[in-house]
Amino acid sequence: SHNCLSNLAPLGCLPLLHDLDCSHNQLRHVLSFKPPVALRHAKCSHNMITEINSLAQHRFLETLDLNHNRISRIAGLSENAALRKLLIDYNELIEITGLGGLQLRYLSMRGNRLSAVHGITPLDEA
Repeated sequence: SHNCLSNLAPLGCLPLLHDLDCSHNQLRHVLSFKPPVALRHAKCSHNMITEINSLAQHRFLETLDLNHNRISRIAGLSENAALRKLLIDYNELIEITGLGGLQLRYLSMRGNRLSAVHGITPLDEA
């Protein structure tokens, strides 16, 4: 956190990495590296991310913090069945789509310019 990183590729060599804080950097892509098998929590806030690339390879990811970026739409998360917590506050979202099928337990979208929510299926009660 609080560096000038623009690439996380070397982290793919850490197969037991469980938690990652890459906040306050210069990243333009979300977790664009070979996934550590154990990665469960990623904090990618305060970067220059404009879109969510496919995160299907991070299949065990449970928490994703994308607060304070420049994201204008949600995509790339449909195959992340383990994702339970998504923080996407203070971005450039106008509408929420792309969350259908996810089993989120916590979703935070404060500080966006939201006017519509589409494609979110009812959550199963657990």
